[in-house]
Amino acid sequence: MDSPTHTTTATLAFAAQPETAYTRGSEGDTLSYLPGQRLSRCTCEGEVHPGPKRSDGTYLGRSAAEIDVIEAQVDQSTRTGHVSMSGQFAPFNADYQWTTLPTTTLSTYLGSVYQQSTSVVVHTDKTAYQHSGGNFATYGLEYWPGLEEDEAYISWWVNGELRWAMNAAGVGADPIVNISARSIPYEPMYIIFNLGLSYNFGDIALDLMEWPNLLLVDYVRLYQRTGARNVGCDPDGYPTSD
Repeated sequence: MDSPTHTTTATLAFAAQPETAYTRGSEGDTLSYLPGQRLSRCTCEGEVHPGPKRSDGTYLGRSAAEIDVIEAQVDQSTRTGHVSMSGQFAPFNADYQWTTLPTTTLSTYLGSVYQQSTSVVVHTDKTAYQHSGGNFATYGLEYWPGLEEDEAYISWWVNGELRWAMNAAGVGADPIVNISARSIPYEPMYIIFNLGLSYNFGDIALDLMEWPNLLLVDYVRLYQRTGARNVGCDPDGYPTSD
């Protein structure tokens, strides 16, 4: 977040204000346990900050961005495969409730004291698993960084079909907890593939699983807009090294 406010501090509060930072989390508890924005706009002269620096002497607030193409899970009641397609944002809305259209079916997980998630869960192709067909499915996302006025967005796709999209307005300012608008990430990011297992997504029946398990990736393709090509982890506008 690029804003010189209390949202850069631990628990999203300063001098015990706003009070909602301590009451609008899960079950009326503290909203955030994050330690604060490490590379904020409020960085003082002489402190570590990779830049860039504005003409008025302030730094650009930086973030650690995460967009999840898919995180696989199983519906415990129907035993069918789902994937969560999400973006992670901070600081957090009151009750982790971001702005969305009434027609959007959200994941029941909205966030916790360590993250806020804009997420939708979609069904998977049940033949695209190792022991139930071995077919391939394509997953993708498209995003344009910035704020609402930049027409920024993230959209998620499955087998060439748009499954859902969020605009930057969805994570706009929230006066209840006194936070400014957050942006669709400008930060340079890299791609991670892994077959990690987590109990955070539900019980794992290890005794019923067949080993070894395989995650097969046929191809990865990256496209960029004409005139907006950017390859590398250290762009001029968002440097990551000295």
